[in-house]
Amino acid sequence: MTSSRGRMVHRRSPLVTVGVPVFNGEKYLRPMLESLIDQTLCDVEILVGDNASTDGTAGICTDLARLDPRIRYIRHEENLGLVKNWNFLARQARGAYFKWASASDICEKSTLALCTEALERDPNSVLCFGRTTLVDESEAIISEYDRDFAVEQDRPSERWVHILRNLGLNHPVSGVIRHAVLMETGLIRAYQGGDLVLVAELALRGKFLLRPERLLRRRIAKGTWSGFLSETELRQFLTPGRDRKFHFDMINKHWDYFRAILRASIPAAEKARAIIESSRRLYWDLLKAMQSSRA
Repeated sequence: MTSSRGRMVHRRSPLVTVGVPVFNGEKYLRPMLESLIDQTLCDVEILVGDNASTDGTAGICTDLARLDPRIRYIRHEENLGLVKNWNFLARQARGAYFKWASASDICEKSTLALCTEALERDPNSVLCFGRTTLVDESEAIISEYDRDFAVEQDRPSERWVHILRNLGLNHPVSGVIRHAVLMETGLIRAYQGGDLVLVAELALRGKFLLRPERLLRRRIAKGTWSGFLSETELRQFLTPGRDRKFHFDMINKHWDYFRAILRASIPAAEKARAIIESSRRLYWDLLKAMQSSRA
């Protein structure tokens, strides 16, 4: 069976599921979905989770789903918030590999093929992603981001430390991930920085591969990047209806770091090394919070 664009559509479970979380994303959604439809890897399902959008999102999705049956469009009756919607997509995925794709970004056509090929060649890896280009609302280049890095240390504790100390913009979370490994984790946690906990937890389970090609065009614009939101706006964006203070989020984040370490299937000595690093970070974060409260 083929789509209107001539690609083979598989009835069996696909090799890759791409999850596209969206809320009122009509401005950039069509080019994002078309970048997924046009991937050189055909054995793909595109799963769109619509957080009760009130704009033209539904029309775009249904129009493209008629053209390409690999698209599965699911509309939630209410806005679940970013975290629940992202995790919903991971749980609904049928592919051996999974990738989150933000509704405002663009994936190069070879993204899925290059990343899955790399993962197939290296069974010790759990995630693969390419280099990133930051673009503005009109897709003009802001910068060629140069802080993406591979995580290829043999010891889980060294990978854990490397992520916690060096990760800037969290582009690995949008990489291609082994779905079975992803589902062993706690997924994205419901607070600011909850995606960082997930990536650190994945690093305990295997290596991160970095393709040299620039495969992701990430849009940095108002309405597409959480950096433009206030602390209150960000909390409502992540988990609508919940009103917690930042220090509670910080405590939850560190608690989840420790839980991720304890439940990982790694040697006790490796757990101990990771716990030492996490304890150091907890100490410094508590110290900064105390200094901030006195200011």
